[in-house]
Amino acid sequence: MMAGDADVDGQIDNKDKNDFSIPEIGQTGYLPGDYNMDGVVNSTDFLVWQASAGSSEQFPKLPGEYFTDPRDGEVYRTVQIGDQVWMAENMRYNRVYPYPASYCYANIPEYCDIAGRLYYNNGTGVCPSGWHYPTDDDWKILEGTVDSQYGVGDPEWDLWGEYRGFDAGQKLKNSGQWNGTDDFGFNIMPYGYRATGGDFLDMGFATAIWFSYSDYRFFTSTENGIYKGAKPGTSHPAYYVRCVKD
Repeated sequence: MMAGDADVDGQIDNKDKNDFSIPEIGQTGYLPGDYNMDGVVNSTDFLVWQASAGSSEQFPKLPGEYFTDPRDGEVYRTVQIGDQVWMAENMRYNRVYPYPASYCYANIPEYCDIAGRLYYNNGTGVCPSGWHYPTDDDWKILEGTVDSQYGVGDPEWDLWGEYRGFDAGQKLKNSGQWNGTDDFGFNIMPYGYRATGGDFLDMGFATAIWFSYSDYRFFTSTENGIYKGAKPGTSHPAYYVRCVKD
């Protein structure tokens, strides 16, 4: 059995995740959905499946433009949506002092290569030269560009503390891993987040992305809109970062 081949049919494909991993999450033992073969079927197996699928000839490199970060050689797919150019992957840059730490989901180093890094407390100091850490306005332009009912400049995007828009979240989310259609190739994945207490939560169900120092956008499989929230001063979660071109 090779890692990722959950149904042991000699190939890694969507059947490994859909037919085996999801139904058996929470069970224990040597199970078909145990992609990392640690004796437990849980959300971390999802990442192992995706990494294996991504390296298979059946899952070729996604088309598009690519950018190489000169700081560490990491390569990112980019996508133009309207007049903006965004990273179509979460950042993997391991920022250093004086910025706070970053984490790999479940504290497993390999997951940084797959999901990107979770940046503690805010997303400053992450984006490379020629790119910048998105502002609220950057996100509002993106949301208004993709949403089918609320355009750029609509007061809908000024709302806080709730899910906004009609289908912007659905259109930006990956179409294979949750309820997205990924109409623009932005490829938001359900990679979870790190909560204030240090727990890693919601893999396969939701994800959170920083903007404007320490505010965040939140995507979930139960909503087609995008939640916009402000981090309470006493909390210190860790979320992902997407960069936008200058």
